[in-house]
Amino acid sequence: MELQLSMGMLEVRDVEASVRFHRALGLVIADPPAGRPVVVHRMPSGVSLLLTTRFASVYDPAWSRPSAGYQQMLEFYVGDDLAVEAKWRGLTAAGYPGRGRLGSASSDLPR
Repeated sequence: MELQLSMGMLEVRDVEASVRFHRALGLVIADPPAGRPVVVHRMPSGVSLLLTTRFASVYDPAWSRPSAGYQQMLEFYVGDDLAVEAKWRGLTAAGYPGRGRLGSASSDLPR
């Protein structure tokens, strides 16, 4: 059997805020079930995105949440550079923080 990516999991501080961000990004993502700090979104590619406030600590009692910096990073495909720029501008206009310069990461990649 060929190894395939099935799920990407993000341990977040606030599931509801993360759902709002991913909706602003363009995902049609469900509300988390009442009383459960988790939501799963299955993408057309078959990969699921799981957002939760507690996972690592359940399986690793020594784990502690980083106090600063990135906990994890995902990249979503939205099309060409113009679509990336439009999405960036829409998200930052909605109040989401942007880090780095627009296009700085993709401009260094081989074409």
